[in-house]
Amino acid sequence: MNKASMICAYVIAFLLKPVLDGIIPGNMGTGNILLCLTSVLVFLYDEYVPVILTGTVFALLDDLVYGLYCGPEALGTLAVCCAIITAKYIFNNENYVNAFIVLIVSTWLAYSVEWGVYHFAGVTYSYAYMLKSIPVSVIVNTVIGMVVYFVLHNRIRKRRYDKYYDR
Repeated sequence: MNKASMICAYVIAFLLKPVLDGIIPGNMGTGNILLCLTSVLVFLYDEYVPVILTGTVFALLDDLVYGLYCGPEALGTLAVCCAIITAKYIFNNENYVNAFIVLIVSTWLAYSVEWGVYHFAGVTYSYAYMLKSIPVSVIVNTVIGMVVYFVLHNRIRKRRYDKYYDR
């Protein structure tokens, strides 16, 4: 994926985020398209530094435009990227089950880091209250992330006629 198409994908995800926030009524939890896109791109591609920088910048921009405080989503995205880089060397990134597990754990980790930042900033709700909205967010993020993973995985999967195809 070249940088222009990656930035275009992030701009589209940034613009679609408020639409996704309005799909699920109430305060039950929503999906985070930027987190899903960053998680999948870091998990799939070997050159993940531009993805981490772009994802963090767009997460910070998301905090500035839509957030209550500036920075919690960016810190959550950085924590998720570090965890995915570690998991990338343990799990096979071409397996759908591993991508499913990574998306679930990345959603939980991002929201936990964001809660930690909010807690230190003085927000009074507890971790248990935050966990109440996690299941719906995990479901929505996993569905979105698996769609993105399926589309991108089919584009970069190694074929037999590729130069570096290992059997």
